Amino acid sequence: MSTWKVWDKEKAYGDLFFKRATGELPEMESSKALARIIQSYLEDGDKIGDIGCGAGHYLRSIDKRATNKFHYLGIDQTAYYIEKANEAFSKKINDK
Repeated sequence: MSTWKVWDKEKAYGDLFFKRATGELPEMESSKALARIIQSYLEDGDKIGDIGCGAGHYLRSIDKRATNKFHYLGIDQTAYYIEKANEAFSKKINDK
């Protein structure tokens, strides 16, 4: 087993990401800062790839600040984080 898979067993960290992604916990300062930077370059239809996305907590920050429509793809090695991201954003995806 690779050492990376340790995160599959550390669900509390994924739960923390989930709470940030859903707004149950406040945004991280780093995600707010990154969102402000990205927003200034973002044009309609741009694509954002988030490698190591966790549960998508950066998407929440970007989405709150973006004035243009964009496509987002989050990728993470940890299956539990992707599960939590799908849970956090399934309503948003299904509403579109």
